Amino acid sequence: MTNTIEIDLVMHLFTTALDGRNTPIADGVERALGRAPWSFSDFVPEASATGVWEATMADRALYGLTFTSAIGSLIVAGVFFAFSNFIMPALGRIPEAQGIAAMNSINVTVISPLFMLALFGTALLCLAVAGGSFLSAVQSTKWLIVAAALIYVIGCTGVTMIFNVPLNDALAAVPLNTPQATELWQHYLGDWTFWNSVRTGASLMSGTMLIGALAGWQPAS
Repeated sequence: MTNTIEIDLVMHLFTTALDGRNTPIADGVERALGRAPWSFSDFVPEASATGVWEATMADRALYGLTFTSAIGSLIVAGVFFAFSNFIMPALGRIPEAQGIAAMNSINVTVISPLFMLALFGTALLCLAVAGGSFLSAVQSTKWLIVAAALIYVIGCTGVTMIFNVPLNDALAAVPLNTPQATELWQHYLGDWTFWNSVRTGASLMSGTMLIGALAGWQPAS
């Protein structure tokens, strides 16, 4: 009787540690006791097991997209940080016409597939992970992900389209070596840099929050 109790205890530990999944060792012990081997379906119905697997795959996909969004946000933050801290001050130190021409050239070359993917692709990913967090079994950091997504979409892409792009368009249209160019350039240096710093902070904050969400990633209880 004692040996049977001990064997049953070992079997219980095997099946508890493995979530009820049968193993060759567990099957052998069961057969030695004259009982049919345990199967996974004895503990989890087939439909339920499928549902758990699908949820796991969805959570893994959401985790990967959240990680990619965080990296994208931080890359964009680094680019904007460079502009606010030394590119714009450097342009302000050279003659006005050269500074305007250089900035106009930057505004053309920056519209590249790679940077546009980083800037606007990250915004789309942020929206995707925010929506996916409501459908995922991992709910512990849902609102942190949503807040990070909103900060990036509004504070980075929103500010870009509402403030920085119109300033760029105005600078491209002004004739060089005119009083209008001089006045616009002085305002441009201050205003554009200010809003660029806003989107720098927004993208940096968003990326940091997304990393925090990944650090606290836990299934809902």
